[in-house]
Amino acid sequence: MPETTINIIISSVLSFFTAVFSTAINAYFLSELRKEEIRLQSRLDDIAKKRELLLQHDLEYKIKALENDKISKLENSIAEILEKLNNG
Repeated sequence: MPETTINIIISSVLSFFTAVFSTAINAYFLSELRKEEIRLQSRLDDIAKKRELLLQHDLEYKIKALENDKISKLENSIAEILEKLNNG
């Protein structure tokens, strides 16, 4: 066989193996990236749930504080009215 034919065959074989290896390497990296994406998405979901719970608890405490404030104002108003009734 002529030398150019051998060179063409060798370069074709090398190109084939390069394509096979690069495809395998790309597939591996893509699968690893997908796993990392799923892991990070799970962490983000957990953080979002915790944040939502914290906001809900904070809102409940604020509502409770407002209710307690209203109750104390009503108690003070009732005490003032009773005092006026007792004095008058």
